[in-house]
Amino acid sequence: MRVDIIENAVIVPPGSGQQRPRSGVFDADGQFVPTSATVLSHGKAPPPPKWAAPQAAIEGTHLYAGLGRRHFGHYLLESATRFWALPAHPAQGVMYADRPGPPKWLGKGPKAELHALLSGDLPSALIRVPTLVERLIVPAQGFGHGALITGTAPFLGHVRPLLQRFETGESPRLYISRARLQPHQQVHRELEIEERLEAAGYGILRPERVSLAEQCSAYRTAKVILGGDGSAFHLAAMVMRPDAKVGIILRRNRPEMLTRLATQIEGFAGVRAEGFDLREPIRVQKRWGTYKTAAPVPLRHERLFADLREAGFL
Repeated sequence: MRVDIIENAVIVPPGSGQQRPRSGVFDADGQFVPTSATVLSHGKAPPPPKWAAPQAAIEGTHLYAGLGRRHFGHYLLESATRFWALPAHPAQGVMYADRPGPPKWLGKGPKAELHALLSGDLPSALIRVPTLVERLIVPAQGFGHGALITGTAPFLGHVRPLLQRFETGESPRLYISRARLQPHQQVHRELEIEERLEAAGYGILRPERVSLAEQCSAYRTAKVILGGDGSAFHLAAMVMRPDAKVGIILRRNRPEMLTRLATQIEGFAGVRAEGFDLREPIRVQKRWGTYKTAAPVPLRHERLFADLREAGFL
């Protein structure tokens, strides 16, 4: 995979209000560096930004990590994708191109832990104005949306050994819960699903409430993993065992998510994930006034549990 080393590089961050953030790196001649482009959702990279005169300068050698995403799932697919180059190209720090927003976005918790683990605990900087960097390492994305969803060999070779070391024992069945997230992020009637699964021997994991190490350990040791489609499966795919049984419940009117997540899981772990699309028909949703892309869309619960039993999850 390609790595560009740019002397006197200029990082141009995205501007405020951009729906599809445009950011990247320019060389000393003012030419855009293609490896700095970030592939966004639907597998598309937006046009590069316009070159801008630097308003700040940073000395030393640094890694360009792409966009500074606040959402954990987008951080995995758009921000944590270039650390694979560090073993061959040591750096003093990591540069994220960031739109205006609250400071210290890495904060504490799983995202900060992931940055520390994959970067070797390098300090990070958020670039919010065009910035001149003395020497910038610009690797191509090793993982991301679209064609990058299965990951590249250098990315997998760097990430999987680091994350798979968190293993504490044997877990039985695991349900990845979204029930304590915002209502629009949940699975329909999720607390009821939890109760029935707990009665069937499932452990309940709320990823947002535990450390990165605890998440990885749970995913690594579980024989069965079940949950609503979402970011947790992007991380679980990086560590799950090759004989795991995986089921993904569609929670929104985006059936393509089942395909995307299943493709990543098979590419990363060699596991064939099973998708469960038990949404009420669109005509019913429209009649009930619940037809929208945001979750939770109403599910046919009894049919869901019948299908889970038939597929061997119960």
